[in-house]
Amino acid sequence: MEIVTKMGAFIGGHAQAGRLVDGAGLGASKTRTRLIFRGGRATVKHGPYRGEHELPAATLLLKVRTLDEAIGWAERYGKILGDGEIELGKVNEPWDIGLMPMPDNPPLQILLIEKADATTEVGGRTSKQKADLTRLKTEMTKAGVLVRSLQLSPSSKAKRLVFTNNDLRVVDGPFAESKELIGGFAVMDLPGMDDAIALCRGYAEILGGTLEIDVRHVDQTE
Repeated sequence: MEIVTKMGAFIGGHAQAGRLVDGAGLGASKTRTRLIFRGGRATVKHGPYRGEHELPAATLLLKVRTLDEAIGWAERYGKILGDGEIELGKVNEPWDIGLMPMPDNPPLQILLIEKADATTEVGGRTSKQKADLTRLKTEMTKAGVLVRSLQLSPSSKAKRLVFTNNDLRVVDGPFAESKELIGGFAVMDLPGMDDAIALCRGYAEILGGTLEIDVRHVDQTE
């Protein structure tokens, strides 16, 4: 609970200062599902599993009744993109970490993570794919499923922060991939990259000082 208390104070301080825009932690891989698309067909793999290709290109926060419902939306999303991979990760709720009792029949919040590929890493999708995704997101919003979505700029504009016992090594993008499972995300409104790195130092210290953080720019054109 000490980590939860420290993290709560850390997040609360940035939220009060107007720097925290959005964020969520994800459950362990046993709560996750991967969809791998090849030749128009989707293979569904449930966790637990290890990290394989974990570089994100976009995320969609979904509010659904069941995992099967989320998988159905993810299949439609992935078939628009063609060959690729999507991960569905359950968002940690306050009752998952012992902060409050679980309410009756709560909605299931799932983070849909579109994995990066050669196309997203050079700047995006085709006009048809973008139009089809826009139509699907509109349908998801009308259905009350899509809470919000986030498009990331290519990793060539990013930095990877590798912390080992609070010692920091900074790696400049682009990144071919990451094999570290995504533990969560935070969207911050900050003046620049140096401010982001300074913030991540404090975050890493709370979590024990040994972890990896990718600092990515949000694509404001999407």
